[in-house]
Amino acid sequence: MKKLIPSYVRVPLIFAVVFAALEYFIDSGDRPAFIKYPMVSLFLAVFLFLLIAIEIVVSAVDKVTYHLLTDEQKKQLEDAQTVPFAESAFYKGIMKKLTRSHEIEQEADVMLDHDYDGIRELDNVLPPWWVYLFYATIIFALVYLVRFEVVGDYTQAQEFDKEVADANAEIAKNAATSPDDMNVDKVTFS
Repeated sequence: MKKLIPSYVRVPLIFAVVFAALEYFIDSGDRPAFIKYPMVSLFLAVFLFLLIAIEIVVSAVDKVTYHLLTDEQKKQLEDAQTVPFAESAFYKGIMKKLTRSHEIEQEADVMLDHDYDGIRELDNVLPPWWVYLFYATIIFALVYLVRFEVVGDYTQAQEFDKEVADANAEIAKNAATSPDDMNVDKVTFS
């Protein structure tokens, strides 16, 4: 049976979401939750095992039920599972604009005379999204150059000193509100 998201993507994705949720919601201090609490590791192992087992069972049931169908029912199922969006004119138009690709029939128009060991070269243009991204990096570099080198905005050393001063102010504020709980010296860096 054709699925929208294949199982080799679905299982790691679900596992990663559950893993991230456990790490986020379990307060384990400076160590990861699955290391500090062994039961979390056990839960994750059992959860992964169950995910894989469910995928295997669902796949087996799909195959068995598919083989029990008549030829007409199989054809109806295949027609129902086709993704009409990928074959629509709108989708093809968007993909054509994003990639500027040529159809296989038009490949002879962009074929170059280079031939290396039977491998022929096509003269394809770069996709527009790649070209726009390249132009954006050039604009970013120019803005960065003007801001930090020409105008002389703050340097990394000045930014670091400001962050250290802010951290010391936060420590002093916390020490003033609860002096018994805080036994921290000021932050100093050289």
